[in-house]
Amino acid sequence: MSKKLRRYSLRRIKDNYTYTVEQIADLFGINVNTVRRWISEEGLKRLPMTRPHLVHSSDLKRFLERKQKSRKKPCAEHELFCCKCQMPRSPKLDTGSLILNPNNTVLFGARCSVCDTKIHKAVKGEKWDENHP
Repeated sequence: MSKKLRRYSLRRIKDNYTYTVEQIADLFGINVNTVRRWISEEGLKRLPMTRPHLVHSSDLKRFLERKQKSRKKPCAEHELFCCKCQMPRSPKLDTGSLILNPNNTVLFGARCSVCDTKIHKAVKGEKWDENHP
């Protein structure tokens, strides 16, 4: 079973080009039905009155950028991203450790307060203050 793609390389999309559903599926190595679902349910615009369905490259890029941006979950200053939970989480109390790097960055490591997995965050030295975890 192939792994589901979470990110699609927008550099593969040619400027000012029109794609068929099959070409989009081949371009990203996905099923044709996935592209059809993007058109019918998720808002990928197609050129009106065309058979086979045609999608302009600018619409495809805009759709994929919006799709990828909606998955982003930025961390607040007091949070670290937990890969197991797939969410920003606060670190568990008294589990933190600091490493000061020569390039003036601070590497902070701790445990997730929910699943107890190791989580890390690198912060520029000038941005590090007492508010950070």
